[in-house]
Amino acid sequence: MTSINPAAMTDEALEQTLTAANDAYRNTDASLMPNDVYDMHIAELRRRKPSHSFLAAVEPEDDFGLGKVRHKKPMLSILKAYTDADLFRWVRRVEAVAADLGMDVPVPIKINAKLDGMAGRLESGVLASRGDGATGNDITHMLQKGLVASGDGDGELVMLQSYFDEYLADEFKHPRNVVTGAVGADTPRPAAQQALADQSIHFVSYQSLKHVYTDTTAVVEALPVIREQVLGSCDYPTDGLILVVEDPVLRDAMGSSSHHHHWMLASKTVTETADVSVKGILWHVGRTGRLSPIVKVSAVKLSGAVISKVSGHHAENILASGIGPGAVLTITRSGEVVPAIIGVRKPCLDVELPTQCPCCDSTLTRQRDFLICANDGCPDRLRARFNHFFHILGKVTTEVCRWHSNRDIMCT
Repeated sequence: MTSINPAAMTDEALEQTLTAANDAYRNTDASLMPNDVYDMHIAELRRRKPSHSFLAAVEPEDDFGLGKVRHKKPMLSILKAYTDADLFRWVRRVEAVAADLGMDVPVPIKINAKLDGMAGRLESGVLASRGDGATGNDITHMLQKGLVASGDGDGELVMLQSYFDEYLADEFKHPRNVVTGAVGADTPRPAAQQALADQSIHFVSYQSLKHVYTDTTAVVEALPVIREQVLGSCDYPTDGLILVVEDPVLRDAMGSSSHHHHWMLASKTVTETADVSVKGILWHVGRTGRLSPIVKVSAVKLSGAVISKVSGHHAENILASGIGPGAVLTITRSGEVVPAIIGVRKPCLDVELPTQCPCCDSTLTRQRDFLICANDGCPDRLRARFNHFFHILGKVTTEVCRWHSNRDIMCT
């Protein structure tokens, strides 16, 4: 892992990085960079080459479904705004088109969370990915594999953030990686299969999300409060807010490009980064015996939160990236995004992985990218299994209560 500065990259390197990152984002279970860092690269490409073909259409997607589905309406990407100036420009455009139509100004705006998952559309019982915007992959079979659907229409396939944090953060960089792996892989990882069995991967219709209304006069000033209202209780990964003009006449007049609808905007926060020094690494033992590294860093404030720890993901990442005491890392946390390492400015030249379990002192083994404690009686493993058991028991109890409630039987 190296520090990436898009402004310092050649045109060719920038295009290659974006192509590789998009492929990993949409087609695999291992993203190369956080969303905000990807957006930084997109912004740099737009600054240099605003008419570049990469910016003119929905990013490509591999074939991974059971056939193709032709969308009845284009399913496009979303224009993004990172600053108040970007937001003001969009608001002025909305009001200008409304005024030309003789409509009242200010214009009502609906706002809901921007989910950070895999875009899809559920229509007449058929679930399809966004694909190239005109044609998507038929992934209806996921509904029989444990995918939970909240309603019809446009939405995203996402994982419960609480489930990811508790069970999968040591194996995957982001919940979206689990989702794309479960949907796109011929044989998903066992963790992704278990997530489906636990009904923690959902198709969430945007219509089913909590939303608030404001208007074009108040939206810029009100956005910080709205952000907290909309995102505060959302148990799905998010990366901003979606602002939508609902009036169908105004939508038609504003139109769309081949890349995005002009009547919709994603408001995202500016990426914040900081360089921090590594103080040490804590190794936690999970229920399967895998050790996950938690990197202790010099405390720094990012996006309103004091960060002193960040995930190291797994042993191979620690070793290959040179993450150890004295290393200097570039980390990010933007708005709703969990802290993430995006670069190693100064690697540790003498990284040592543990050879014994930090809990029971058993000799550790390597299994692919992970260190493994094979001792079934390890107290940390037992504790993690115990917690997992009661988590599953709680889910079953909730479903039984819901079943009885639907039959007008009180559950106490």
